Formats: sequence, structure tokens, C-alpha cells
Amino acid sequence: LLPEVKTLVAGFKERKKAVLGSLGGGPGSDLSGAMSFLGEAAEFSYSITWDVRVYDLMATNWEEAASEALKMAHYKHFGNLSRIQDGKVKFLPIDFKDEKTINVDSLRELDVLTVSWALNEALFNEAFWTRVIENTPKALVLFVEGKGEQLAKIHKLAQSQGRPSLFLQYEIPRKLILYRVPV
Repeated sequence: LLPEVKTLVAGFKERKKAVLGSLGGGPGSDLSGAMSFLGEAAEFSYSITWDVRVYDLMATNWEEAASEALKMAHYKHFGNLSRIQDGKVKFLPIDFKDEKTINVDSLRELDVLTVSWALNEALFNEAFWTRVIENTPKALVLFVEGKGEQLAKIHKLAQSQGRPSLFLQYEIPRKLILYRVPV
């Protein structure tokens, strides 16, 4: 994973921007962790715009409850607001049961997408996950989950699309990494 992270960080430095998303992300807790990890891995000595997106069925409720807290968590970690521009934390509605709710334009812009403990609450929808995989070719997609059934199915979908991946099915929690598609 570290060579992939180094490549991502080099892209952040060049663009002065990182676009991170969390699928089924609720209040955005996993995004805070991902930003913290990437911030430390990058050892930023330059200002960067973090474009952070939470995709969740209850996006409106989470935005009301967590938007300011999520911005504040980023402010505290990074030391000043110049690294996070106002309005860059977005909450977008999505329903794992309906692939039409996926904002494909938004997914295509992502550098990193996290899915953390969201599959336990949803039934498997092959059309939904196929669409996610198809529309995140330049994103590093990280799954962390308790149950492995859906991860195994998503891993097979990724393999059928030729997406490089790693499935750590015997760890607790289980992890699935979908690497970015080489250009």
C-alpha cells in the first residue's frame, strides 16, 4: 500500500488538492482517519485543498449533525484553516439498494474512497458495486468490514473488471483494497 500512497501524495503535491470520499460514511469518521494518515504520510510543507465527500443514505441528517465537527477535526489536525477551504466538506445522498443514486461524476473525481463498516447494514447489490468499481478507476478504494461475504463478492466483481486488488479475508476486521487502474 505504501508505494500507492507515495504516488497519491505526489499527485496531491502537484495539484495542491486531494479528493477523498467515504461511501456509507455517516459522520465522516473514516475520512478524518484517512486525512490524518495521508497528511502524515505526505509531510505537507505546502497548502493543500481537501475536497471531502461523504456519501450516505442519511446525508442530510449527517450534514446537519457532523459538518462543522468534521471541519473542526481537520482544522485541529492540520493546524490552520488555510489547508481546508470552506464548503469543501460535502454530504451526498446515496442508497446501496439503488445504483441510480450514485453520482458518477463525483466518484470519478476521487483520489481515495473509504468504505468502513457500512456493508454490515446493507444487502448486496451487484449493479450498485459494479457501478462504483467502474466509476472509481483512478481512486484507491479501501474497505474495512466485519463480515466477509459482501467483500468476497465485490472482490470477484473487481477481478472480473480487471481491477488490481488485494483481499485480506482472514483478518479481523477484513480488508479489501482496490488499487487504482494503471494508465
